[in-house]
Amino acid sequence: MKNCTYCGAPLEDSASFCGNCGRAVTPDRNENDDRFPANDYRVGFSGIIDSDPVKQALKKQKRITNIVMVVLVLLPFICFCAYGVFSDKMEIGQAAVYGLIVSVIFGMTTAIVMIKKKLNKSFEGIVIEKKKTIHTGSYKDGHGRSRTKYTVRVQSEDGKKHKEEVNIPTFNYLNEGDRVRYLPQFPQPFEKYDKSGEVLCMFCSRSVSVNEDTCPHCHNPLIK
Repeated sequence: MKNCTYCGAPLEDSASFCGNCGRAVTPDRNENDDRFPANDYRVGFSGIIDSDPVKQALKKQKRITNIVMVVLVLLPFICFCAYGVFSDKMEIGQAAVYGLIVSVIFGMTTAIVMIKKKLNKSFEGIVIEKKKTIHTGSYKDGHGRSRTKYTVRVQSEDGKKHKEEVNIPTFNYLNEGDRVRYLPQFPQPFEKYDKSGEVLCMFCSRSVSVNEDTCPHCHNPLIK
């Protein structure tokens, strides 16, 4: 007989979920258990979130993201102006106006996304659902483009359910029943409580051995 690590309720040895609070049961580490070698197993949320290396990496990531955003916002204006200069189908003034309108729309959309992300708060919870949805568009000629949307739903400790769209590596990394922490300041915002074997880099979403201290792909600190 063992106890739930969240609410303390007694559990059967074979239980996967707590019958009292409904949360997933994290397996106790046994030194004689070959599934999780001593140097290949991590349990618990990382304590390096506020460390200087992580802060510097986040600052660098934010700077790169801002540069990319500025380029994307200005690109329509530049392209329309170039079209007006080198094409006789549109005057430069008209092209500049069209380009400015498109750039303003891009800028407003980008600002809304960034503000929404900044307002997001971190939370801890349990993954209760993974869902892959295919959205298909249609055109007059019968052809359409499809987009696959990957989402996870997490129930936080206060009972609220949070639905987040994620990339494919994050979708494959998370499983229903995983205890996670949501950290919106990272490009890949989900940290697992139970990290066995591999961990997903929260900067570049690459899978890395939990024995590493930094990601060999992006060279940023691993949150483990």
